Amino acid sequence: MAIVTKFDLFLQDVQQKLEEKAEEEDEEVDDDELEKLAVIEAEKRFEQHYKKPLESMQHPPRAVVTLSEGEIAWCAKLHRV
Repeated sequence: MAIVTKFDLFLQDVQQKLEEKAEEEDEEVDDDELEKLAVIEAEKRFEQHYKKPLESMQHPPRAVVTLSEGEIAWCAKLHRV
């Protein structure tokens, strides 16, 4: 299994770049719409640049999982119980 942490930071980076692009092109983008677009784009980029190469390895992981900060904290709390 491959566990990729800090997916939330990756998502924030993608959202920031989309926002900057919209500003450069003088486009008005609703924050909720921008967030939805960022999720779609981040998942697409993750799939293309990280998940597919991992799955193409000679001995690929059985699963590729992404975790965000809140999920990591929840897992850590669960583990301490």
